[in-house]
Amino acid sequence: RQRRGHAVPRLNPRTQGLDHQTLTSLIEAHTRQAQKELQEQKKMNEQAVQDRRKAERLEEYRRQGSQLAAFRHKQAFLAMLSERRVVIVSGSCGCGKSTQIPQYILDQCALEG
Repeated sequence: RQRRGHAVPRLNPRTQGLDHQTLTSLIEAHTRQAQKELQEQKKMNEQAVQDRRKAERLEEYRRQGSQLAAFRHKQAFLAMLSERRVVIVSGSCGCGKSTQIPQYILDQCALEG
């Protein structure tokens, strides 16, 4: 139904005959519930954005790590580490000794359980 260009809401049969105060209370309760659900959805969306950004940063970190010299020797290093108690790593500054090698060790431990 239309009335002077405005939609006229139809009453739900369950709410017909209720007094103004009761209807107002029902509307307020529904509004509070809708606002709560909206806030929960907003939090979930914000978490999804944060998770996506974390994944992007991790992917970028891994991409950059694959360009370092340590990456070229990863398998050889892990093989030596599995055979020996001590492995001495030397390399030029910025080759990944202090960032990539520990990560390789952690990743390997995680794979092996």
